Amino acid sequence: MSRYLWIIILFFLCSACFAEKVIFKSGNIIEGNIIEETENYIKIETEDGKPLYFYKNAIEAIKYDNGESLSEIAAEQISLRTGLLDCSDKGYMLFIPKNISSARPLSILVCLPGWGIAAKQDIHVWTFPAQKNRLVVINLDVNYNSIKSASEVKSLYYRIMQIIDGLSETYPIDTRKIYIAGTSAGGMASIALALQFPGKFLAIGVVSGGRLGFGAKSYLRNANGKYFYMVHGQQDRSIPIGEFYSTKQQLERNGAIIEFSVFPEGAHTLPSRAYAEVIDWLLKVKN
Repeated sequence: MSRYLWIIILFFLCSACFAEKVIFKSGNIIEGNIIEETENYIKIETEDGKPLYFYKNAIEAIKYDNGESLSEIAAEQISLRTGLLDCSDKGYMLFIPKNISSARPLSILVCLPGWGIAAKQDIHVWTFPAQKNRLVVINLDVNYNSIKSASEVKSLYYRIMQIIDGLSETYPIDTRKIYIAGTSAGGMASIALALQFPGKFLAIGVVSGGRLGFGAKSYLRNANGKYFYMVHGQQDRSIPIGEFYSTKQQLERNGAIIEFSVFPEGAHTLPSRAYAEVIDWLLKVKN
């Protein structure tokens, strides 16, 4: 083997040994080999062999083992992880649609699952219509047993806002366009949040959750001008259809603008098209 061929082989072997250190604006650091870099993102392979994508607007600096450094990456250069992201260690699941761009900031849909349902289970009913409509979905794990008063509803609200604030540091998100929706107890909690904090959510989606709970009755006066889309099953035994209509009437008497859909054969669990209906309608509401 020629001397020059050995030199080439050694060059590539040594290059493979260099571990780039990516320093994020959040303070997190990831080490690995950058195997792809574009104007908008980097693709880095970590020790476990898994390639990860990161948007450059989330990166503070890149440092190389050979002493070179790349810093001050332009904020307008965008690239981030998309798809379904497991943040269950932080108490939520996240969906980021593909083909995002800083030129078109994303709206946000906060989703609250039913009683005893984990975000990991619940988020799948929202992701397909969310991708179609370019929505970020934040699906939270919620312990409804701990929500006994308006103060606990306020704590849930601040938890939601903290997550959104954190995401907005990395992703192109329009924090003026936040929708909220939920199933069963999550629908009830969505109503309570929207009434207690009437200026924050553009519109509210309620699936099988037509009941005023979690202190919502104390804030009914704030329903004026709020937009609701409510979906319910005629055969629902957990929240009977009569209670659904009563809740709808109370909201309307206080000025809420409501559209609704009743599934004649529907029980408490409704088909996936109910969730697509909710998203399609919510996005018709403009601020």
